[in-house]
Amino acid sequence: MKKSIFALFSICLIAVSCGKDKNTTVDPVADKPYSNTNAGTNWTYDQKTQNPTTGDTTFVIDTARVTGTDTTVVQGTSTRIYKIISHTAGVNAYLNVSGNDYYQFQQVAALGTQIQALYLKDNVAVGASWSQDETVTVTGFPIPITITIASTVTEKGISKTINGITYNDVIAVKTDLTVPGLTVTSNIKNYYARNIGLIEGDYDIDVPGVTSVHTQTLIKTADPR
Repeated sequence: MKKSIFALFSICLIAVSCGKDKNTTVDPVADKPYSNTNAGTNWTYDQKTQNPTTGDTTFVIDTARVTGTDTTVVQGTSTRIYKIISHTAGVNAYLNVSGNDYYQFQQVAALGTQIQALYLKDNVAVGASWSQDETVTVTGFPIPITITIASTVTEKGISKTINGITYNDVIAVKTDLTVPGLTVTSNIKNYYARNIGLIEGDYDIDVPGVTSVHTQTLIKTADPR
C-alpha cells in the first residue's frame, strides 16, 4: 500500500525542463513559450534528493533531450499530442503546449492510471489559480482516492539566478496537494523561463507514516533549438 501511495504523490513532481564559470544573463526570447519541445533541444539539471530516514543527500546530473518523436493521448473527450523528452536519470517525460496552457502526461503503472497535469498557464495574473481532481485506485484502500492538484501563479516577470546564470521574465507556480482522509503537507514550487522551460523545481511532500519526498532540481545548462 505504501508503494502505491508513493507513486500517487510522485506523479505530482511536475518538473518540465547556460552554464559558464562566471555570471551571465539569459534574456527572454519574446513571444516564445515557457517550454521548448523542438527536436534536439536539451538540458542538464542538478538533482538533489534527501533521504527522509537518514537525512543523507544524494546528487545526480540529469540530461534531458527532446527526442523528435511524439505520442497521442486520448482521455475522455480530450486528445493531445505530447512530445517525448528522454531523461538519463529517470523515465521519459511527455510535454504538450496548447496555446497558453502547458500539460505533462504520466502513465503510472503502480496505480493503473494516466494523468494529464495542467502545470502552467502563462497568460494569467499573479494570484490566479486552477485545480484538477484525479481519482485513482490504491491497493489497500477500499474505495478510490481523489487527489486534488491546486496550482497558483505566485510570481511573474521576475529574475532568478541559478548556477551563476540569471534568467529574466520567469514565472513561479506553487502547487498544493490534498487527499480526503490523509494528512498531506506539501510545498511544491516550480520556476519556468521562456524558450527553456523548468529552471528550478523544489518538491517537499510529507504524509506521516506513508511517504516523504524532498528533492530539488536546478538547471545547469540549456541548449534550446
